[in-house]
Amino acid sequence: MSVLTMLLLSLWRPYAQHPTVPAPKPAPAPAPAPEVAEKYMAAFTRGDIAKMKTFYSEDSLYEDPYTGVWLRGTDLILKHYEARLPYADRQHTIVRRKMESGDYVVFFYELRVRAKAEAFEPEKDKMHFVIPKVAVLRIRDGKVMHHVDQTDLQSFDRQMKQYGVQLKKSGQ
Repeated sequence: MSVLTMLLLSLWRPYAQHPTVPAPKPAPAPAPAPEVAEKYMAAFTRGDIAKMKTFYSEDSLYEDPYTGVWLRGTDLILKHYEARLPYADRQHTIVRRKMESGDYVVFFYELRVRAKAEAFEPEKDKMHFVIPKVAVLRIRDGKVMHHVDQTDLQSFDRQMKQYGVQLKKSGQ
């Protein structure tokens, strides 16, 4: 075999086998479930749609058992969430407790909301609500694969009665 042939054969070898070229580094492992869940909940409770989008895949599932909402896929989940944003002037979240086990992370939190008057009938200004909530998240490969969001609606209903209001029906 000629020197030229040997040189050409050595150039055709895969780079990972070439002694002077280091093998490519493996992709970094996704962040642990609790870390992903914390970042996701921060975006979720702030209503940061752009940031929330990075946590979903087309296989992600969002459920609200009380209202019967069951949505799969990034676009449907984000459209649903965007539709909820107009009801609040301001909202703040306080996490009261967090539990984790493997891929699952559970947040017990309060949503403190200053509601927009036009979301209620009759319209009233300066309504503040404290709404207890639970979010159960399943994290896989750095994505939120399943989010079950449960609201203590009895507490919310009691607070609306104190103000003498109810939520407007959609389309009004």
